[in-house]
Amino acid sequence: GDDRAIDGAMESVFFNLMVEQGLVGLVSYFGFAGLCFVSFRKMRECDPKVAEIGEGLTICLVVFSLMSGTLGNLHSMNYLIQGTCLGMLCAKKEEAEENVVENETSEDSV
Repeated sequence: GDDRAIDGAMESVFFNLMVEQGLVGLVSYFGFAGLCFVSFRKMRECDPKVAEIGEGLTICLVVFSLMSGTLGNLHSMNYLIQGTCLGMLCAKKEEAEENVVENETSEDSV
Protein backbone atom coordinates (compact mmCIF):
# COMPACT_ATOMS: atom_id res chain seq x y z
CA GLY A 1 0.00 0.00 0.00
CA ASP A 2 2.84 2.43 0.76
CA ASP A 3 4.43 1.91 -2.67
CA ARG A 4 1.40 3.43 -4.39
CA ALA A 5 1.58 6.57 -2.26
CA ILE A 6 5.19 7.11 -3.27
CA ASP A 7 4.43 6.55 -6.97
CA GLY A 8 1.46 8.92 -6.80
CA ALA A 9 3.57 11.64 -5.23
CA MET A 10 6.03 11.49 -8.12
CA GLU A 11 3.36 12.11 -10.76
CA SER A 12 3.60 15.59 -12.16
CA VAL A 13 3.84 17.29 -15.50
CA PHE A 14 7.56 17.68 -14.88
CA PHE A 15 8.17 13.94 -14.92
CA ASN A 16 5.63 13.20 -17.67
CA LEU A 17 7.21 15.77 -19.98
CA MET A 18 10.69 14.45 -19.25
CA VAL A 19 9.63 10.90 -20.09
CA GLU A 20 7.41 11.65 -23.10
CA GLN A 21 9.06 14.67 -24.74
CA GLY A 22 12.44 14.97 -23.11
CA LEU A 23 14.26 18.11 -22.15
CA VAL A 24 13.01 20.06 -25.18
CA GLY A 25 9.37 19.55 -24.16
CA LEU A 26 10.09 20.44 -20.56
CA VAL A 27 11.99 23.62 -21.42
CA SER A 28 9.41 24.71 -24.00
CA TYR A 29 6.50 24.16 -21.58
CA PHE A 30 8.00 26.11 -18.70
CA GLY A 31 9.58 28.62 -21.10
CA PHE A 32 6.13 29.38 -22.50
CA ALA A 33 4.73 29.90 -19.02
CA GLY A 34 7.63 32.19 -18.11
CA LEU A 35 7.29 34.17 -21.33
CA CYS A 36 3.56 34.67 -20.71
CA PHE A 37 4.18 35.82 -17.15
CA VAL A 38 6.89 38.29 -18.23
CA SER A 39 4.68 39.60 -21.03
CA PHE A 40 1.82 40.25 -18.62
CA ARG A 41 4.22 42.02 -16.23
CA LYS A 42 5.59 44.27 -18.99
CA MET A 43 2.14 45.27 -20.26
CA ARG A 44 0.73 45.95 -16.81
CA GLU A 45 0.47 49.71 -17.45
CA CYS A 46 -1.91 49.15 -20.42
CA ASP A 47 -4.61 47.53 -18.28
CA PRO A 48 -3.66 46.39 -14.76
CA LYS A 49 -6.80 44.29 -14.27
CA VAL A 50 -6.34 42.23 -17.44
CA ALA A 51 -2.62 41.84 -16.72
CA GLU A 52 -3.35 40.55 -13.20
CA ILE A 53 -5.86 38.03 -14.58
CA GLY A 54 -3.25 36.80 -17.05
CA GLU A 55 -0.56 36.53 -14.38
CA GLY A 56 -2.91 34.64 -12.09
CA LEU A 57 -3.91 32.24 -14.86
CA THR A 58 -0.28 31.55 -15.70
CA ILE A 59 0.62 30.85 -12.08
CA CYS A 60 -2.43 28.65 -11.58
CA LEU A 61 -1.65 26.71 -14.77
CA VAL A 62 1.89 25.92 -13.63
CA VAL A 63 0.84 25.01 -10.08
CA PHE A 64 -2.03 22.83 -11.31
CA SER A 65 0.26 21.14 -13.82
CA LEU A 66 2.89 20.32 -11.25
CA MET A 67 0.35 19.01 -8.78
CA SER A 68 -2.03 17.10 -11.07
CA GLY A 69 0.30 15.53 -13.60
CA THR A 70 -2.09 15.97 -16.52
CA LEU A 71 -2.15 18.13 -19.60
CA GLY A 72 -5.85 18.06 -20.39
CA ASN A 73 -8.81 20.20 -21.38
CA LEU A 74 -8.07 22.72 -18.64
CA HIS A 75 -4.87 23.67 -20.43
CA SER A 76 -6.50 24.34 -23.78
CA MET A 77 -9.12 26.56 -22.12
CA ASN A 78 -6.42 28.33 -20.10
CA TYR A 79 -4.36 28.96 -23.27
CA LEU A 80 -7.45 30.44 -24.90
CA ILE A 81 -8.03 32.85 -22.00
CA GLN A 82 -4.31 33.73 -21.77
CA GLY A 83 -4.27 34.50 -25.49
CA THR A 84 -7.37 36.65 -25.15
CA CYS A 85 -5.80 38.62 -22.29
CA LEU A 86 -2.55 39.10 -24.22
CA GLY A 87 -4.51 40.19 -27.29
CA MET A 88 -6.46 42.75 -25.28
CA LEU A 89 -3.27 44.14 -23.75
CA CYS A 90 -1.49 44.32 -27.13
CA ALA A 91 -4.48 46.12 -28.69
CA LYS A 92 -4.53 48.67 -25.85
CA LYS A 93 -0.76 49.15 -26.13
CA GLU A 94 -0.98 49.76 -29.89
CA GLU A 95 -3.90 52.13 -29.36
CA ALA A 96 -1.90 54.09 -26.79
CA GLU A 97 1.11 54.26 -29.11
CA GLU A 98 -1.08 55.50 -31.98
CA ASN A 99 -2.52 58.22 -29.74
CA VAL A 100 0.99 59.34 -28.79
CA VAL A 101 2.01 59.52 -32.47
CA GLU A 102 -1.18 61.47 -33.37
CA ASN A 103 -0.60 63.91 -30.50
CA GLU A 104 3.01 64.48 -31.58
CA THR A 105 2.05 65.11 -35.21
CA SER A 106 -0.75 67.50 -34.23
CA GLU A 107 1.63 69.44 -31.95
CA ASP A 108 4.23 69.67 -34.74
CA SER A 109 1.70 71.08 -37.22
CA VAL A 110 0.56 73.86 -34.84
